[in-house]
Amino acid sequence: MATTASYKPQFYVVGLGLAEAGAAYPIIRAIAPEISLDDWLDYVRRRGREGGFIGLFDEGGTVVGLASYRICERLRHGRVLTLDDFVTFELSRAAPARAALMAAAEDRARLLGCAGIEVRTGARGLAGTGSRKAGGWLTLGLTLDSVIFVKSL
Repeated sequence: MATTASYKPQFYVVGLGLAEAGAAYPIIRAIAPEISLDDWLDYVRRRGREGGFIGLFDEGGTVVGLASYRICERLRHGRVLTLDDFVTFELSRAAPARAALMAAAEDRARLLGCAGIEVRTGARGLAGTGSRKAGGWLTLGLTLDSVIFVKSL
């Protein structure tokens, strides 16, 4: 008789700075494979001046997710924590790493006095260029690169 073992991964989230950026490079390549290590490190330096990064680590200390963030003001949503470069390494459709990173981002947003969160993610598989509205923007030379999800806190 076969038994099913259950394993629930344990994560911790901390600020991710230049010292940890090299360890995070393999995971950032999942969303930006064209970025070199030097370009990534330069980006971390620049982004640290206007926001920062949060890193998701497993119990062994391996980076399994990260997001860059900045605070923005939106007409419709007020002060929001905008998350860019949100990426997690998942081995399950349940996406526990994504849930853990999002929960940490929500905590940070509340701590920073934000009324909501915006998550920008790649449009591939989520939005198409075939709609009339998209077509109007595409004729102006823009490309449909990302979509924004919003959550009120």
